[in-house]
Amino acid sequence: MANPEHLARLQQGALRWKEWRSANPHTIPDLSGADFCRIDLSGFDLSNSNLQGTNFWEARLESADLTGAILHQADFSHADLSNAIFNQAQLVHATLTWTDLTEAELCDANLVGADLRYANLRGTNLCRANLIGTEIWGVNLQAASLCGADLQRTNLTGVVLIGANLNDANLDRANLSQAELSQAYLYRTSLHGANLQEAICTGAYLLNANLGEAILTNATLTWATLSLANLGQADLSGANLRGAKLNRANLSYANLSHANLRGADLSKANLTGVNFSSAELREANLKHAKNLEHQS
Repeated sequence: MANPEHLARLQQGALRWKEWRSANPHTIPDLSGADFCRIDLSGFDLSNSNLQGTNFWEARLESADLTGAILHQADFSHADLSNAIFNQAQLVHATLTWTDLTEAELCDANLVGADLRYANLRGTNLCRANLIGTEIWGVNLQAASLCGADLQRTNLTGVVLIGANLNDANLDRANLSQAELSQAYLYRTSLHGANLQEAICTGAYLLNANLGEAILTNATLTWATLSLANLGQADLSGANLRGAKLNRANLSYANLSHANLRGADLSKANLTGVNFSSAELREANLKHAKNLEHQS
């Protein structure tokens, strides 16, 4: 329950609130469980505050500072959070459906179990954020930064990640089926066992990525960079890899049946046990490919 004095201070307006916080730098504001439905809190300093279970439904928090705030189970449905700062905030099981988080900062934020369905995260900074088990399907993450983020087992079905930065992110066992990853950066990204069925990855940068045992059936990877990537035992059946760079990649025991590899670079790739049945290999570069004679 919110501290009545703290709540009264907040209701006096942004200037009075700022003055009170400056005069009481060691006081942790307790606004837990408060009802801020449709309230305008744009630009307010709510950093390090206790806002657990608070109702922010349709509230305005543009450019608000919520750094380090405790926001477990808070409800931000339909709220305007554009340019807000949530760095190191605790948002476990928070509801962020239909929110506008454009250009917001969520570096090192804990979003385990949060609901972000249909949120606008275009250009949002989620570097090193913990998003394990988060619901993110139907979200716009175009040009967002998720470098080093933990997205294990996260549902990203149909998510727009065009031009997003996912370098060094952990997407093991994540569901990226039908996701839009064109021109995305996935350098050293771990996608072990991930589902990328029918994903669009045109021109994606997957240098040194781990795609072992990943499902890429009917995925579009035209002109993608997969040099040095691990695709061991991955299912690429029916995938379009035209012009893709797969030089030095590990494709051991991968399934490339019915895949389009026309003009792809497979030089020095490990092709042990690869299934190339009915694959299109015209103009492909297989120079110095390893164990080509052992593919099926």
